[in-house]
Amino acid sequence: MTTPLLEIRDLVAGYHRDLPIVTGASLSVAAAEVVALLGPNGAGKSTLMKAVSGLVLVMGGSIRLDGTELVGMPTHQAIAAGIGYVPQVQNVFVTLTIEENLRAGGFAAPRTVRARIAEAYERFPMLAQKRRNLGGELSGGQRQVLAIARALMTQPRLLLLDEPSAGLSPKAAQEVFAAVRGIAAGGVGVLMVEQNVKAGLAASDRGIVLVQGRPVLDGPAASLAGDPRLPRAFLGEQVFAA
Repeated sequence: MTTPLLEIRDLVAGYHRDLPIVTGASLSVAAAEVVALLGPNGAGKSTLMKAVSGLVLVMGGSIRLDGTELVGMPTHQAIAAGIGYVPQVQNVFVTLTIEENLRAGGFAAPRTVRARIAEAYERFPMLAQKRRNLGGELSGGQRQVLAIARALMTQPRLLLLDEPSAGLSPKAAQEVFAAVRGIAAGGVGVLMVEQNVKAGLAASDRGIVLVQGRPVLDGPAASLAGDPRLPRAFLGEQVFAA
């Protein structure tokens, strides 16, 4: 059996040792796979992403990236190991130009920054056209594309996206999801928190529903979209995967 790119086992994590938000989560993401992480507000989705990135306290369990343990690893080392993270808010430098944002994203490998900026412009032509625009001058969708492109500057193997469609028009959201699919097609695993359940599943290979800090449903996105347990989980009913 092929080892998953990301493998989380029995994860307990949060912001205070006496009040864990993630309460024993186990899940996996394969290379080139897009996984939508769904669930009601307060379920622990963003906290789980931050735990993988080394941004919150991990009290128990294991987080492995291609077999390498990430628990206890500082954020900059997690990035070097292959993690790319795009938070929901404050994910670009609004007073820097697009090109300056990309340069900032490539701090870990300055010798190859120029080549990777060229790759970003080839992947996202809009960024090339607006390279001298400030981050704060971009629309919501354009800003999200810049945030993703900046995260890709470290050439991650796993990309974590926290609600990439939040606040976007349906058209802009579809453009962002198309970009995500293109990134996965290049071999990068993607774990994506989404509140837009229908659109998130349509853009994903698999969906995982988190309730009260642990997964209760995990399956192919197309099947999960029609699963009657999905809306019940969002309504707070006790639902467990078969």
